[in-house]
Amino acid sequence: MLLAAVAPAADAPHVVVTLTGDVTPNHLTKPHQPLKLHLKTTIKDVPSDANFVLQSIDYQLPKGAVANGKLFKSCSVSKLKNARGVLSACPKGSKIGTGKAYGTAVRLGISSHGDITMFNGPGGKSITVNIDIEHPAIINETFKVPLKKTSGKYGYRSKIGVPDTLKTIIGGDIVATKIDFSIFATTKVNGVTRGYIEGVKCPKSGKAPMHAEFSFKRRVDAAGNYDPNSTTFVGSTAGDDGTIVCKP
Repeated sequence: MLLAAVAPAADAPHVVVTLTGDVTPNHLTKPHQPLKLHLKTTIKDVPSDANFVLQSIDYQLPKGAVANGKLFKSCSVSKLKNARGVLSACPKGSKIGTGKAYGTAVRLGISSHGDITMFNGPGGKSITVNIDIEHPAIINETFKVPLKKTSGKYGYRSKIGVPDTLKTIIGGDIVATKIDFSIFATTKVNGVTRGYIEGVKCPKSGKAPMHAEFSFKRRVDAAGNYDPNSTTFVGSTAGDDGTIVCKP
């Protein structure tokens, strides 16, 4: 577990993040096996009323798999925004995954969730993400998430900046508590089923490493105590290492 640049004192407000994931099927029985990737992140403020607001996420995903966005139809952020978030505006075959993001509207004391829908971005180099919140207020936001192939310990990197519309609601902060999504799309290419994500190789250990790093901000007064009306913020980071279990 990684917590800030300097580990906080036991009684200092901080954030604990847990990253878990799995793939289905987890046994590669043929080359370029289409996979369903499921990732879940839980976010816990310590103490529970510390009210850290999520600013960004940096996912580093396992190697041994490939993303095949070039094989799928795409939907751009501008197309979905021009359609006012109506998902049917995206071409059939461009949707690649779904999920939910959970959080609490601090000022209202109401916990709710937003529905996540993901589409293949233009050129297969990004993911177009739509989040639809119905309660306690209607928020529909679409934004771009880059997806870049990397080298070394991990295979892909995806850095997400949280839009301002997903940080506040009805004049108060939104505190995220869980992000849970799956990417599962397949398509036919010359009669062969291909996956948006395909498994290529499982490590001999049967555990493919991944990592996520999160940044947060918290409103404080001059003494450093939480103040919901303050325009002064302090930052914090938290992260976690996880693994995807597979069978070599």
